[in-house]
Amino acid sequence: MYERKIDQKAIAAYRLASEFKKSQSLIDKKPTYTPNYSEAMERCESQRLSGEVSENNIENLPTNQKFQTCRYSLPHLGVEELFDALNELKVNYVILRWFEDLPSLDNIKDLDFLVADEDLVKLNAVFQPQPARGSIRCDVYSVTGIPGSNYECLPYYEARLAQEILNNATYYKSRYRVPDLKRHLLSLAYPYHGLFHKAGSIGMPVYSKLDEQETIPGNHDYVFVLGKLARELGIDFEPTLAGLYKLLLKYDWIPSIDLVRKLSNQRPLLRGLYPPAKPHDLQKGELAVFLIREWADKNAWTENIIHWIAATGFDIKLAFRLTPEQKKRVASRIRGGSWHGGSVYVSGGLPTVMVIAYDHSPILASPQAKQMHPYLSNQRVLSTKYKIRNTINRTLPRSFQVNSIHSSDDGLEAYQYVSVAGGQSLVEYINEAIKRSYPGNLVDEA
Repeated sequence: MYERKIDQKAIAAYRLASEFKKSQSLIDKKPTYTPNYSEAMERCESQRLSGEVSENNIENLPTNQKFQTCRYSLPHLGVEELFDALNELKVNYVILRWFEDLPSLDNIKDLDFLVADEDLVKLNAVFQPQPARGSIRCDVYSVTGIPGSNYECLPYYEARLAQEILNNATYYKSRYRVPDLKRHLLSLAYPYHGLFHKAGSIGMPVYSKLDEQETIPGNHDYVFVLGKLARELGIDFEPTLAGLYKLLLKYDWIPSIDLVRKLSNQRPLLRGLYPPAKPHDLQKGELAVFLIREWADKNAWTENIIHWIAATGFDIKLAFRLTPEQKKRVASRIRGGSWHGGSVYVSGGLPTVMVIAYDHSPILASPQAKQMHPYLSNQRVLSTKYKIRNTINRTLPRSFQVNSIHSSDDGLEAYQYVSVAGGQSLVEYINEAIKRSYPGNLVDEA
C-alpha cells in the first residue's frame, strides 16, 4: 500500500467537469451496505488499549493508518449521517465554528473539528485520506497537536484551552456537538483563530474601530458574530484586534509566549507582541530555563544534565522536581501543551525537572542560529541544549534518539516558565538570588 500525493488542481478540475455531466447515476447511487459503527468503535478501542495505536507510536504507523489534519468523510455519509456516526462512536469532539446553518454547507468550504487525543483513532471508521465524489472536507485538530492533527506543527489551541472547550461542549439542534456560548466567543476571538491564526485576515481594524484604513478584509463577518455572542453573554467587547487581545487576557486565554512567537513567523502583525531581545538587554546577564523530560529522568540522566549545564558556564539558581500539579501546569502552558516527537527525535515525554540558571556573560546568538530560532538571544543556551541531546543520543540507536531536554529562547520566555511553575513568589525568589550573585561582564560577541 502507498499513499499517492493529491494534486489539488487536478481535483478541482475534475470536480468542475463533473458539474456539467448529464448523467446522475454516480450521484444518485446509494451505498449497498450500512457500516456497523459499534464494531468499528470496538476495533479502534481495542487498538488503542493494546498499544497498537497511541500518541507515542503514531509517527511509526503505516501511511494508511496515520492521522491527517485534512480528512474526507466517507462518500456515502451526508452531514447528518456523519455526525450521527461520530455520536454513536462516542467521539469526544466539537465542531468549532460556522455550524449555525448545519446541515447546509452552502456558506462553508469545510468543517473544523477539535477532538480528544485518545479518540483520534476512532475517526478512521468515518474518514478517509483522499477526496471522493460526495465526501465532505474536514480539518481535524487534537488537544495536544499530535502529528497529523495539528496546525503548522503546533496545537491548534493551547492544550489547557482545548480541553476546556471539550469539557464545556453542548449539543446544537440535538445532533451537533459545539462549544458553549462563552467558549464559542473565546475560541473564535482566540489568539489562535481570530487574533493569531487569522491575524491579518479577519475583517477587523487593528486599533480604532473608526479608522477604515486600518481595517483588514476577511471572508467571514467576524465583527458581527463576535459582537452577537458578546451581547448574548453580557460581555463588553471592542471590535478591534486590540479589543480581542484585552478580552482574551481577561479570561486567561492568551497562549504562552513561545507559542505566539512560533505563530508570528508567518504573521508579521504578531511580532510586536513579544519582540526578540536586543544586545544591550543582555549586558547584565540573562535568565535561562531548562526542562528535563520524563525519558531522561527515568533513565538516570538528570544529575549529569544538571552538572553539564553548570559546566558550560551557567550559574544554577534552582533545580527542582516538579510536583504533579506543577507538572500538569507546565506541560499544558508551555510549548502550547505539545510534547510530541518531531521528524528527528522520539518524544522525551512531559517535563519533569526544572533547572533555572543565570548566564552572567551571555554570548550573542549567531546569525545562523537566529535563522532557525529567530527569538534566541544567548548562543550558550542553544549550544548547551544541543550538546546534552547529542551526548545522550550517542548512546542510543538512531531510530530511538530522543528529545530529552527543552529550553527557553530568551529571558522573557524564561521568566514566564518560572511564573507558570511557581507563580510570583518563585519569580521574586529567583530575582533575589540573581541580585546576590556575581554581576557579570559585558556581552561577549559570538
